[in-house]
Amino acid sequence: MSLASQFHHSLRVLGLGYGLALLLLLIPTSFLFIYILVNEFVRYSTRIPNLPGPRGYPLLGSLPSLRGKIPAEEYRQWAKRYGDVFQLQLGNTTTVVVNSAAAARDFFISQRNATNGRPRFYVLHSKVQKGNAVTSIGTSEWDHSCKRRRKVAATALNKTSVESYLPILNLESRAFLNDLLAASKGGTQSSTNVLDVCQKFALNLSLTLSYGTRVEDVKDLHNNILLSEILYIEEMITKYRDVSGNYLNYIPLLRPFSSAAELLGFSKGEKLMADIGKRRYAYHALLQKNLRGEIDLGVDKPCIQGNVLKDPDSKGLTEGELLSISMSMMAGSDTTKRSLLWGMQLLANRQDIQQKAYQSIIEAGDNISSAPDVAHTRIDYIEALTKEIGRFFVVLRLALPKATHGHVNWSGASIPPKTLLFLNTWACSRDTDVFADADVFDPERWLEGEDVHRHQFAFGMGGRMCVASHVASKALYTVFLHLVAHFRVLPAGDAFAVLGDYLFVDGGDISEYIDGAKSSEKDHSAAVKNTTLIPLTSKWTPENVHNLYRYTEYPADIQPARDHLLWMNPDKNELYRWGGGPSRGYSVQDRADNSMGVLVAAGKEGMQWKTTSANEQSHPPGKDGAPASCDGLGLLFGGYTTVNTVKDNRNLIFEGVLIYNMTESTWGRGINRTMDLDSRRQEMGQAICIEGLLDSPMALVLGGSWKDEKYSPQWNNLTHVTLYDPISEMWYDQQTIGAEPVPRNGFCAVGAKSQTGTYEIFIFAGNGPSSGVEKICILSLPGFYWFCPKEFGVDSDIRARHRCARVGNRQMISVGGVKDWFINNDTWKSPDTFPNGIGIFDLTELKWKDEYDPDAKPYESPQIVQEWYARKDRQQVSWASPQLEALFNKNSSTDTTQTMPAPTMTDSTNSDSDTNKSRNIGPIVGGVVGGVAFLALLVAGLWFLKRRRAPENLPIPSNDEQHESKPSYQLGGYPKPPTSELDGALRSELGSGLISPLSEQYKPELEVPAPLELEGSLSNTTATRTVV
Repeated sequence: MSLASQFHHSLRVLGLGYGLALLLLLIPTSFLFIYILVNEFVRYSTRIPNLPGPRGYPLLGSLPSLRGKIPAEEYRQWAKRYGDVFQLQLGNTTTVVVNSAAAARDFFISQRNATNGRPRFYVLHSKVQKGNAVTSIGTSEWDHSCKRRRKVAATALNKTSVESYLPILNLESRAFLNDLLAASKGGTQSSTNVLDVCQKFALNLSLTLSYGTRVEDVKDLHNNILLSEILYIEEMITKYRDVSGNYLNYIPLLRPFSSAAELLGFSKGEKLMADIGKRRYAYHALLQKNLRGEIDLGVDKPCIQGNVLKDPDSKGLTEGELLSISMSMMAGSDTTKRSLLWGMQLLANRQDIQQKAYQSIIEAGDNISSAPDVAHTRIDYIEALTKEIGRFFVVLRLALPKATHGHVNWSGASIPPKTLLFLNTWACSRDTDVFADADVFDPERWLEGEDVHRHQFAFGMGGRMCVASHVASKALYTVFLHLVAHFRVLPAGDAFAVLGDYLFVDGGDISEYIDGAKSSEKDHSAAVKNTTLIPLTSKWTPENVHNLYRYTEYPADIQPARDHLLWMNPDKNELYRWGGGPSRGYSVQDRADNSMGVLVAAGKEGMQWKTTSANEQSHPPGKDGAPASCDGLGLLFGGYTTVNTVKDNRNLIFEGVLIYNMTESTWGRGINRTMDLDSRRQEMGQAICIEGLLDSPMALVLGGSWKDEKYSPQWNNLTHVTLYDPISEMWYDQQTIGAEPVPRNGFCAVGAKSQTGTYEIFIFAGNGPSSGVEKICILSLPGFYWFCPKEFGVDSDIRARHRCARVGNRQMISVGGVKDWFINNDTWKSPDTFPNGIGIFDLTELKWKDEYDPDAKPYESPQIVQEWYARKDRQQVSWASPQLEALFNKNSSTDTTQTMPAPTMTDSTNSDSDTNKSRNIGPIVGGVVGGVAFLALLVAGLWFLKRRRAPENLPIPSNDEQHESKPSYQLGGYPKPPTSELDGALRSELGSGLISPLSEQYKPELEVPAPLELEGSLSNTTATRTVV
């Protein structure tokens, strides 16, 4: 064959190859195109005429618009545009959402027979229940079998029957309290894992009520094979029952791909679904078999399933139908746990409500406060508290989905049978036509007025409302009554930060302290997984600020932490999180290597966390240093590492300053060689970035302590302060004059520049070797003169490890803390004088205020400071060096060697108006930034349970002890419960009941010889630490 013939043959072969490839490409593309056309025609034809709602995307409908959001809240917002009732399409499924109480009554009461159906979901009904027709009553279609099961269950759960279960409720609520005591070893071990205790109570309630069996020990939740199986299976059922996250329910096109992935071994999803269904059936069958045996022997205990088995009406039920009733009860255990967690955290941060609840118990008389059995009682305020918890923290924000059983009419639209219905219980519970102040947590709404008889949507509405609502309410009533009567729920130790117009509260832990025991290095606690934003542009009081919170979630690569610091870079509008250790339930070994969290602006989405690189080998993260942000630099003076802050167990004591350049992302360290080694060490002091007073920012470090070779605290006197110039890298040890404040650590500090050229640093409270730390003292620059007015300091205000911020021109906010941590071991005996643990202090008037005012007048030096500078014979400071004197006198309009006339008060300009040549960051006090952008570090988010009283196993104190005043150290809000199933819970609307506490920047802990901070033990032995 000639070369030309070979060439043409090759072309024909090549052309045929391209043709096949093109054909193979066109066939599936054509099928997909035809499928999309047909699918969109079907989707369009299933839309309901005359009912508004978003169109959505091809194939997907409105699912992309819900991704990463809270569906219930998103629907509530959409209702403002489309009306109380609107339609949307989740993939191919047309769905109607009911968003108001009035519409809910019209749908589920007036047309209840037509709205009694339940939908069939591909995941739950076709895969999980594959080959097994048993489903809970709540997820069953409305047929004859469901009606029979519901009737029998209703009989076993009516008010008369519930009376027979009251001993069970008393038993489990008492066991709940005893578990708290046992886990803390009678109070000698100060912290307890509240998550497991709540889990045990909820599971026991379901097991005891359903089958008459129970969990005896919290450890069994993890060690008992059957119980571990139950918890795992029910967690998976909750996942598969999710109506928003399972796309296989709504997008048929995904199903063959899911099956193909299973067949090819890439996924075990569908096999696991079926396996979960079988295992669920198996454990219920085992429990029911055991119960039948007990009934035959006459040794069974009163329980719902026992009543069902004995009910003549149950004779016609199949074994599967009987198991279905028990499945319904078990499915409710998860909601009970979450309601209890929400309630405990609410009590911790609303001391006013907790005190009213306690007082209502005392006023009820009949020794109810000390009675072991209280389920039969009726205390109006406790009932109202239980209802309000159910309303405000409604656990199922979208009630169990319904399907129309017949035609439903609404405002000119006819909704056909088998249409998916969502009752938005979250929106209905916040319907302002029903609850005028719906975003406020107020139990008293259920005591008088029109709201008393309003419907409580926590259990749904209409013909398929939860049949166990009465027993569930009674159970929560009983446990809250016992809890309030015997314990004081308290938070302590917080950390906060402010950036832009917001105060930030980041991370931390939830834990509890019982019997007034001191905090120790053992901290069983649960992680807080988000950051709370508190607006600073509107007025608020410490009592109501929790109504204003917003939240930012952590991504997967940011580990919940405590004891960490925050740096702020206003040029980038970023907040940096560094150091500290992992929150409870997390290990430092699992933390991402060489990374640091950064909170950044995210456009319309608000703020979001990301990570940036950090060299942990060269600069290991530690704790208890003094942080400050200065002109784009993050500074950290002193501190030390522990086994909880570094992966390689290095024990290091830091001297000097760690420097992070937030603009260039570089690290460095500066050492003060002008001072002896001990004086260079710094723990739990404060650092202030002085801005606007000198040519460039300068950091001032004061207070704190260090430990000698016996690990005893040695105090850094406040008669000297350390100054560090980050530009020249010069250190100055400057003497102070005037009053001599008591040395202290764990205090807070803020700084403010006046319009007359002075700069004042205010310090408040802390721990010290003697009394006097309760005073607010003022260090004024450039005079370096201390003022400690006698009238500003009372014993009731003393606290330590709190955090302060200067905001709103001239106001200092103090948050959280614990009572005289080192001075008095009886830490929890006195109530906090600050509502919600928040104090507001006017820095000019030197007065505590009841309200935060964003429009407060500019800062002016207090009168006592002005009068001192006006004196001709005032004492002169001895300067550490001529260079330092030149720096201050060059830039100060208040020459320290000259007399300054007393200035007059003015409100004409902002106090920072003359600082244009420096960046408007302001001093960070545990990181507060003044001026336009604020930053403040709140000490950790710990939640504390203090025991009020208890008898044998719960010993009851005398009447005198019953009226003992209770402490109330608390953050100004409430944390998100640390449960994975609540990760999607709405934060922006939880402000009235819950706040997410910030980083446990200064976690309360005993100052004992435990240098390694070994978890679970105290040690008097010494250990070697390297000074770096």
